[in-house]
Amino acid sequence: MKLQRVLPHLLVWCILFIFPVTLSISEEEPREIGFYVRQFAPLVFTLMLFYINYYWLIERYYFKNEVWYFLGINIFLICLSIWLMSIFREVLAFMPLELKGHHHMKHAMHRHGLGKYFGQFRSLLILLFSIAASVAVKASKRLYEVESIRKNLENEHLKSELTQLKYQLQPHFFFNVLNTIYSMVEVAPENAKDSIHRLSKLMRYLLYETNDEKIALHKEIEFLQNYITLMRQRLATHVDVETSFPPSVDQIKIAPLLFIALVENAFKHSVSASKSSFVRIELLVTANEITLNTKNSNFPQLGYGIDHAGIGLDNLEKRLELLYPNNYYLKNEVIGDSYHASLTIIIKK
Repeated sequence: MKLQRVLPHLLVWCILFIFPVTLSISEEEPREIGFYVRQFAPLVFTLMLFYINYYWLIERYYFKNEVWYFLGINIFLICLSIWLMSIFREVLAFMPLELKGHHHMKHAMHRHGLGKYFGQFRSLLILLFSIAASVAVKASKRLYEVESIRKNLENEHLKSELTQLKYQLQPHFFFNVLNTIYSMVEVAPENAKDSIHRLSKLMRYLLYETNDEKIALHKEIEFLQNYITLMRQRLATHVDVETSFPPSVDQIKIAPLLFIALVENAFKHSVSASKSSFVRIELLVTANEITLNTKNSNFPQLGYGIDHAGIGLDNLEKRLELLYPNNYYLKNEVIGDSYHASLTIIIKK
């Protein structure tokens, strides 16, 4: 971060120090110490103009659309700088910076002719470059700050969406699960007890663990498995549910609650009151990708769940764009009488 702030300034300084030598390459003056002192000493004025613009004029006038004030003050500063620089050069031209021969004194006198005007023109170019560079560096810094603010706002929006997902999921889901548990209390007390235990795990996960930007993949898998188990208990016996999860996932982290929309959708669209139904859920993990595939019998209907709560796949895709831009694939389609959905996330290590 510090290097990004300092690097543009170093680049400008390098160009400003190279500029005088480049513009005076054709001069016949011998390259002695006095020459370099005369060339580089006026750069003090150039750097002063650069930082007067950088720390005051650009922020005070240019960014506030008061361009005429900005131009007027800079024209005054350029004229003042050229005048001071010309005086500075003339004084240095006659100073005994080192032993000078007759040729050197003749050259110094020649600077009072055309060489003087060329020096002023060269100073003007350097000063104009200094102002332009100051505007460029300051504008780049402002653009970087604006982009950082935009990304922070996007992250805040993402957190808000994730919180919305979490709290919109809960009422529909918990209401249906509690109804299922209530019906089990008398006829299957052991199943009811197990369901309450799983429900408490889901609540703990949703309320506490999903607040982190990324969580361990095995925790997300455990959450999905508990969810699927509870769904199995509330579905009719003619709904066939099959799942496949990897036995272990080493140190992989992922944004929370990305897969639940597809899993919930699979249960929501697979249920029929009279016909045989099925749900297939498979999670595949490789070195660089995590893929969730769902397949289910297609009986679209209104009902409980994320889609009904107004979140669904559209919200999932928005979150993926923010979390994994250009690093995910989301696909869903109806093939025959079954519904297929797939989400692949590319992992960057």
